[in-house]
Amino acid sequence: MRTMRLIVLFCLVLAACPPFSRANAQEVGRRYFPETGHWVKGEFLAAYEQTAEASLLYGNPISDEFPTPIAGGNDTLVVQYFERVRFELHPQNPPDLRVVLSPLGEYLYRPDPNVAVMSVPANYPACRTFLETNHQVCYAFLEFFDAHGGLGQFGYPISEVEIREGRMVQYFQRARFEWHPDLPSGQRVVLTNLGEQYFELYEDLARRMPAGDAAPLTILEMRVRAFVEQAVLSPGDSQVIYAVVQNQTLRPIGQAQVTFIVRLPSGEQERYVMLADGNGIARLRFSTVGQPHGLVEVLVLANYDVFQAKTLVSYRIWW
Repeated sequence: MRTMRLIVLFCLVLAACPPFSRANAQEVGRRYFPETGHWVKGEFLAAYEQTAEASLLYGNPISDEFPTPIAGGNDTLVVQYFERVRFELHPQNPPDLRVVLSPLGEYLYRPDPNVAVMSVPANYPACRTFLETNHQVCYAFLEFFDAHGGLGQFGYPISEVEIREGRMVQYFQRARFEWHPDLPSGQRVVLTNLGEQYFELYEDLARRMPAGDAAPLTILEMRVRAFVEQAVLSPGDSQVIYAVVQNQTLRPIGQAQVTFIVRLPSGEQERYVMLADGNGIARLRFSTVGQPHGLVEVLVLANYDVFQAKTLVSYRIWW
């Protein structure tokens, strides 16, 4: 039963709308993003690829497209989430307005009287005032705003510069700007991952998982996690250690070489090498007969092609 519980655990591990250029309503191909394991296709792909610096402004997709209910009615809206934005498809709109960005800045912004606000004099030379919302955009935020699409991309500012989580930020209808003085010059304005924030608050997190069979297994990063069957056991009991090897999208990497280096309380060190199965899982069972009480540390190393990963797990031999 304990083993079954661990297997189950492994399974769990495992407003204003900016116009885009005209996109053909027919299927125009699809593109796989190995960084997150999702596809972008059709009009959403056309909108993505027709936007300069799409990776900067939108990031990678974190879901496939799917229908979501429209509040207050029985209709649905096809959407797709990216790290920093959400695409919406409005087929009833003119061609140039069929793919739009959700106003995630408006959805997520919560005015807080306890938050510090940067005070800038009205009509300051380094600022631009937007009478529509009665807010200013200044300095590097204004430079970034103008250089990356302005109103069409971000919408109007809906806050002044505020200090949140120890950082200067400013909300727009469809974005949030962050100031990172530690970054190199020209890269200090960063867009918050509002797509991820909104998705994690309101969507089914299972949609973040890749489609599986529909996508090739592309490895950009390898990860290994390790678990013990018993956190505490008596001398002479047998222990089972599980290692799970996955890629950057949490898909299993079968046939990865897994090395367990067991450091026993006696000072002895034992080494075991095996291959992960098709689910990316390697299991090591061994006995602790003759070992004194104390901590057992297990270093787990995974290798596949040019990729390497490691982790550490431990348990205690007790009475």
